[in-house]
Amino acid sequence: MALSQCLDDSPGLRAFMRGDINIQELYNERHRLALEELVAGGVNAYLDFLKKERIPNFLSDEEIQRISIAAVVPRCVSLLGEDTGLEQSMTSSMDCSSVTYFPEVSDVEPPLLEIGWPAFTAGSYRGVTRVVAHFQPSYGECIYSCKEAARRMIKSAKEVIAVVTDSLTDLDIFRDLREACTQRRVPVYILLDQSCVPSFLQMCQNLNLHLDEMRQMRVRTITGATYFLRSGARITGKVHERFMLIDGNRVATGSYRFNWTDGKLNSSNLIELSGQVTEHFDEEFRILYAQSLPISARASHGSARNSGIYEHLLLKPPAAAPPPFPWSCSPSSAG
Repeated sequence: MALSQCLDDSPGLRAFMRGDINIQELYNERHRLALEELVAGGVNAYLDFLKKERIPNFLSDEEIQRISIAAVVPRCVSLLGEDTGLEQSMTSSMDCSSVTYFPEVSDVEPPLLEIGWPAFTAGSYRGVTRVVAHFQPSYGECIYSCKEAARRMIKSAKEVIAVVTDSLTDLDIFRDLREACTQRRVPVYILLDQSCVPSFLQMCQNLNLHLDEMRQMRVRTITGATYFLRSGARITGKVHERFMLIDGNRVATGSYRFNWTDGKLNSSNLIELSGQVTEHFDEEFRILYAQSLPISARASHGSARNSGIYEHLLLKPPAAAPPPFPWSCSPSSAG
């Protein structure tokens, strides 16, 4: 079942069953139908639906544009190998619906943090929690305090550096990461939002750097959550998490992004955390890493976080090898 409609095991629903939350705040059917109108018919169809249903516009103009661009329409491969588009599948069958089979669980093992990870166990003591705030531009001794704090943390790393970000194009930051893994042999893990990948790869090309030669660095991609529509179309969000975990007991997080404009022009903040609170970031990174894909796989399949490991099989062109499951968008294929 599509993740956006799968409520039985959601923490939010369990909270509602205890009386802690209103179900209408957790899931809104009319909003979902409005999104289907937007993806299938465009902005005018979306606005007409809102008017007919007498509900206020719940999306900003920027969100409407992003969703329209982000929506991916599947090609439904029939048993005869015929490729049909969204419009045909919508008119011939509505069984690409919330009960259509979208595999979410696989027996494929998640990727391992094979180049090393600090040996903290769940609940192990990591020190007293401390917080240091940096703001940029700063009016103290250092104007670019966020960037300098981030670089100082990278240079002090001894066991591991783990980065989750939607932007990594700052040459100074990346050189520090490269120096840590090549000269000090500190494992470096980087998780990038998929929209950041082209800029990141361009930076590597500008530096004449080949990632496969970086034995102590792993770069993978993730996305935000994926929302499925009845047609089989999907809308995938972006990663807005931004943090860097150092040695399992220090974290840098905040609005500061690892690019030149945030380093020199934009106002931003960076919060430096240490101690027990970093256990939550340790756990979050390992969860995200398990959901990630190599850059090559992400680019070729367009797969998304939480969208199912076999999703690319549904979207594979007809000329490629047939999928292992004989599904189609015909009524008989609904599961």
